[in-house]
Amino acid sequence: DEVTMRIGELLERCMRERSSEELGSAVMADAAMLQAAILINRLRLKSVRSERRSRTGSLVSSVLEYINSHFSEELTLDNLAGRFFISKYHLSREFGRIVGMPVHRYIIQKRLAVAKQMLREGRPSSMVYQHCGFGDYSNFYRAFRNEYGVSPKAYAATLREEAAAQSTPAWMHRDVE
Repeated sequence: DEVTMRIGELLERCMRERSSEELGSAVMADAAMLQAAILINRLRLKSVRSERRSRTGSLVSSVLEYINSHFSEELTLDNLAGRFFISKYHLSREFGRIVGMPVHRYIIQKRLAVAKQMLREGRPSSMVYQHCGFGDYSNFYRAFRNEYGVSPKAYAATLREEAAAQSTPAWMHRDVE
């Protein structure tokens, strides 16, 4: 690429200046060598940053995969960081940067999405909160209500009413004159 060609040109210039006997050629050779070294270091730094970003993306993918398959267990930033052998601060920062929300928020959203699906399937909310990793019903109730604006039982009741209305024959919905 262009930078590699520039490095080659600078090294050639350095060699020409070293073999020259003109005034200041040693300084010019050193300057060319210094410029080449700076460009090489910049390339290396760019490569290291890219590799680090790739590794971080892979790490966050692994954490997401773990959360998605263990959402019903106790998940905290501390135990996730310990499981993946990284600092909780680093995990928190990189997870937020890549996923766009804090780890805890993602866990809650995952649990609520599964809970909502289970309620749609007709499972009782007393079973749902336990399966989804909420420590007790009050935590589940509060999180569900905050997220969806309705209690889990009211959501389930609405689903039952909608299902009943859909199963009622159309002729029963018409007004008879």
